[in-house]
Amino acid sequence: MLFARVKTGEYGMQSEIVNSTTGEVTHKKSENEADVMPFGFSICVPAGQCDNGIIVLQTIGNYGIKVALNRKLDSMVKQLDPDLRFEMGVVVPRLVLNRFFEHGVLKALRFIQYEIPADESERLGLNHNTNEASKEVIIRKPVGFLQNNARKLNEWRNGEIIYSDVVQIEGFDYDELKMDFKLGKTSKTISLKNIDNLQMTEDVTDEVTLEGGHPTFDTLKNVMRDTGKDYLIEKGLIVE
Repeated sequence: MLFARVKTGEYGMQSEIVNSTTGEVTHKKSENEADVMPFGFSICVPAGQCDNGIIVLQTIGNYGIKVALNRKLDSMVKQLDPDLRFEMGVVVPRLVLNRFFEHGVLKALRFIQYEIPADESERLGLNHNTNEASKEVIIRKPVGFLQNNARKLNEWRNGEIIYSDVVQIEGFDYDELKMDFKLGKTSKTISLKNIDNLQMTEDVTDEVTLEGGHPTFDTLKNVMRDTGKDYLIEKGLIVE
């Protein structure tokens, strides 16, 4: 297992940095400045002869490093052999998805809107020109959802409809639908946004020690180690 942490951020848009307590503007970020945050990742490969592995990536809200890391690793692979390419494939096989749908307990549905309309932002007193705010509608203990929407969920799994056609909320256009599952001792969140590239995330806030709002690297490594091991076992690459 390889553990690493990098700092990265995006620039190109002006925004205001405000004090969350007073609401006063403390700094105006220019288009040449970037919000730089630390992101941890782990590369987990079974010992011995193996051509498969797992990469565990930390995300913060809607931010992550998958694209940047994929690009960097692909560049390194090409330096070793110009005929080779590196690409992060689908981590969650549909077999794992079916296991959660058939044997897991659906704990919550989370409908997320990443861009709040300007009129609503103004009504709520939010800053303009910022993509940090998001709106989320959470339905906890959605008893009967999987059974009553089985036909639409099957159509989604077969690629016949997109995630937003599974269920609609009047007056709320969401950008992503996530489902929180519990299976035994395992809790996982599955995003329905792209059936061909399923993303599974886990909320590990309670399992790490936070400093300045970010997990310490040592506690993050412990979580990534356990997570990587679990996925290697699920894929049949190692045995307990």
